[in-house]
Amino acid sequence: MDVNIWNPIFGAIVAVSTCVYVFFTWKLLQENKQMREALSEPQLIFYLETTEVHADMFYIKIENIGSGIAKQVKFHIDKDLELNGIRQKLNDIPLFNGGFNVFPPGYKDEYLLLSSMNVNIDELQKAQLCFKVTYKTVYNKLIEEWYTLKFGDIITRGRLKPPGSYIGNISYRLENIDKHMNKISSYMKEIDFQQKEEAN
Repeated sequence: MDVNIWNPIFGAIVAVSTCVYVFFTWKLLQENKQMREALSEPQLIFYLETTEVHADMFYIKIENIGSGIAKQVKFHIDKDLELNGIRQKLNDIPLFNGGFNVFPPGYKDEYLLLSSMNVNIDELQKAQLCFKVTYKTVYNKLIEEWYTLKFGDIITRGRLKPPGSYIGNISYRLENIDKHMNKISSYMKEIDFQQKEEAN
């Protein structure tokens, strides 16, 4: 066997394997870059919520559940609250009106919108907020998301009695104690009144 015949074949195999190695290295670098960007990408979420203590108070809550900073947060409000008796509209909230420069990861904010005691429940059931939020990542990637928040979804939610959370449970128990104390107090006043009448 002639060695000169095998030299070009081995050279071709080495060249092909080097190209394959370069290609996979390039793919690995691309994946690392995408993973690094994903690990520093913000994700803003918006939702409506009431508290367990005051189920009639409606808040809009904002949270960055991503791992990166949201920069240059801006809003375009398509549909705002148009009910009588509300505390404030989205346009009245500085965050929604003027935007926000930086929204760090894990940051939460909430704004009281209304109390259901001051508005028509049937109208509130149909009410919804519709808005677009735009923000940038630290790599200046623009993210655009549309949100439609329906009050009917939260009104129909069940209420736990007693509430499921520790704080809510304390409030519930204190409320029950207060009711019992009022009953005892009125009963004691009644007994005291009867004793005074018997003494006369």
